[in-house]
Amino acid sequence: MKNILLIFLVGLSTSIFSQTDYSVGICNNYNEEILRSQLENCGELTTNCEECNIISFIMTIPNSNSSITEIKTFGKRFNSQMMTAIKKKKPKKIIIEKIIAKMKDGTTISIPSITINIK
Repeated sequence: MKNILLIFLVGLSTSIFSQTDYSVGICNNYNEEILRSQLENCGELTTNCEECNIISFIMTIPNSNSSITEIKTFGKRFNSQMMTAIKKKKPKKIIIEKIIAKMKDGTTISIPSITINIK
């Protein structure tokens, strides 16, 4: 019984940790910084996972009054709400989180969050 439990835990941890190999960037920029003009002109999330399609994510903007603005979208493109918030609020950083991608075999995975500094 202990061997079965051990095999299960090893298998579970392997599948969880293997997901962290994938990352996202904006417009094929995988740095932690992006020019505001590049962000406004492209507005697309990209990933280093060739067999993945991004199906949803949340963009969080920290506001100056210690509150946050969260906007969810479906697909890899920043939606019009996101682009308007970026243009009006002119944030110094955005956080891309709760990134869900679909693999070619139909399974979904979670890709780790990133913080992007805007120059």
